[in-house]
This record gives sequence, structure tokens and C-alpha cells, in this order.
Amino acid sequence: MLKCIAKGLPLGCVFLGALSSAVGAQTSSQFEPPVETLGTYVLNSGPGLDTGCTFRSGGPLIVQIPVPAIVNPMEIGADGFLINPQKLIDNKVVSSEAIIGFPVFDIDSGANTGGQFAPEIDNVSFNGTFKKVLMGINNQWTDDAIIVPIGEIKFGADNELRVDIDQGNIGAGEFWCMAIDWVAIEFKVAAPFVLAHGIDAQANTWDESSAPGVLSALRPVRPG
Repeated sequence: MLKCIAKGLPLGCVFLGALSSAVGAQTSSQFEPPVETLGTYVLNSGPGLDTGCTFRSGGPLIVQIPVPAIVNPMEIGADGFLINPQKLIDNKVVSSEAIIGFPVFDIDSGANTGGQFAPEIDNVSFNGTFKKVLMGINNQWTDDAIIVPIGEIKFGADNELRVDIDQGNIGAGEFWCMAIDWVAIEFKVAAPFVLAHGIDAQANTWDESSAPGVLSALRPVRPG
């Protein structure tokens, strides 16, 4: 939605639109977040979310969403990223990609401003890497998402979704605003399992001599 109106170059700003009356609620849009389960992690309240229509000076909007360390800790580096993502993909421990979903409000990417200033350009980054420019519709919620390689997900740490608002008009004024409702990270992951021996068996049931390859597959040795 166009927020600044004046003759010639825009000199003043007037807020012309608003979110629903439930701006402060956990779900501001008509899009419900997925149910959190193994491999699906949702943040539906907190900094960067449900902010009302936010201008550049109120941003950037930064959302930190934690993903637990659900793989072997030896496979996770000190920075939270997988040491060898392809090995876990090949072994079907995790999927090759993750989907990050996030409904966004009032993205005027196709606005015609008559050349007086730029249409809305909101840049999305994930964990410090630029991903895309948002697309959307005036005064409406858009159910948006990005797809990232699993190697860009941090495990046992926070993952950062960042939106830099109205980047086409830096130095010329603030003309566009936007909001984020919730953020969800989804990927496939193998469910954990427990090895249970029979009543008369001993702890050595899973030794290499009795069950070749079982423990070595569960506890791989990190190279070096």
C-alpha cells in the first residue's frame, strides 16, 4: 500500500492501512502455521513478528528461530552447521533441503509510483545469505517461503530470518512498510530409535561380533 502522498516528490507520510484488529495476536494472517513436530519448528511470537506494518526505520525485521540438535552431535560443527551434510543426505538421515515459510503483509512489489520513487523492495536473508526480494499484493497477506540447502540450517542454535525493508528508496525517504506473522522451518529427518535386546541377552548383544556394523553405524567416528 502506498504510504506517502504529496505533489511532486513525496515529502510526507500518512499511514493508510492497518493489519487486522488482532495485530498483537500470535496469528495475524489467515494462514495457520504448521503443527510443530520432529523436523518442523515454528516461531509464532516474539521479536520481528506481528509488529504491525513496519517501515525501514523500524527494521530490519529479524526473527530468530531455534532448531534442536536432532542429529548425532558429532555431525554438528561449532557454528551449528552440519559438518558433512551430503553424508547425512545419502544415509537418509535428513532431506537435502528445508522450507522456511513466513506469511508477509502488504508487499507492494508491483506498485506504479509514476517514477517518483521506487516500488517496494524488501530483501530476505537467511543466516546471513541473501535469498530473494519479496513479492506480494497491496494491503494483503501473502503466504511466502524460501527453500534452502540443509547445509544452511543451524542445529542446536538459532536460525535468523531477516527482512530489510524498502531498500529501493534509501536516502529518498520511507514509503513502504510490511510485517511478518510467523516463521516455520520444515525438513525431513529420520526418527530416533532404541535398540533393546532380549531378556536373557547382555550388553554385548550389540558388539561387532554379535551385530556387525550396528554400533559403528550409530556412532560414526569423526575424521581426524
